[in-house]
Amino acid sequence: MSHATGELISVEEAQRRALEPVRALGAERVPVAAALGRVLAADVTAPADVPPHDNSAMDGYAVRTADAVDGAELRVVGEIAAGQVAARALGCGEAYRIMTGAPIPPGCDAVIMQEYCERAGERVRLRRGVKLRDHIRDRGEDIRAGEVVLRRGVTLRAAEVGTLASARRAQVAVTRRPVVALLSTGDELRDADEPLDPGAIADTNSYALAALVREAGGAPRVLPIVRDDPALLARAIDDARSADLIVSSGGVSVGEHDHVKAVLAGLGAELTAWRVDMK
Repeated sequence: MSHATGELISVEEAQRRALEPVRALGAERVPVAAALGRVLAADVTAPADVPPHDNSAMDGYAVRTADAVDGAELRVVGEIAAGQVAARALGCGEAYRIMTGAPIPPGCDAVIMQEYCERAGERVRLRRGVKLRDHIRDRGEDIRAGEVVLRRGVTLRAAEVGTLASARRAQVAVTRRPVVALLSTGDELRDADEPLDPGAIADTNSYALAALVREAGGAPRVLPIVRDDPALLARAIDDARSADLIVSSGGVSVGEHDHVKAVLAGLGAELTAWRVDMK
């Protein structure tokens, strides 16, 4: 779309015109451990239930509600820690000592907290009764197999990275980072490791812009400072064409040494905005 470049436009309109031609980049696969801050390129579905089995929400005893009445004494037939499974199903009048996160054994339909139990050798006395499914976390309570857990376009933060791990993803498809070429122009500019001779100033824009690009999720490519020479400027812009975006600073006023506008026109660029109502 063509726009008049002599008009004075608002900052919002300048932003709209700058973003108008922008399109999403292609996808690449990265390790989930390196995906922080990236943008998801495709929906992620869960391959299995999370948690993968019914498990205990408390440290206590796995019991049958039919047996677990106030004052009942049950025989402890084993212990189940997280990561272990019961040797056999729970029988009538029996209990398993169970730890938080451990799989619920067959035959068990409730867990009683250890605070309400009195252990004596191989027997445990209950000081209150239980209700069906007390302190049992159901299989698939957090995520169901086949469920979309993260949608395309979401920015991956710490919580989303954890969700990807829950979904058993070692790698994930993310949008490629845009490569942004940064070009500072001006005879007066000096890099941070160069001395400031009379009339010179430090090139701060390259550093600030590179940091902004990283904050926004891009990959900055800082180019060498270009002097106020149209031929050098044209060569630098041409060399930067492989980047997804070129951001230049300096050389855009109306003085005799401001060459950016003329060089861009000479390279066939269409100017969609030039004068912005801002300070």
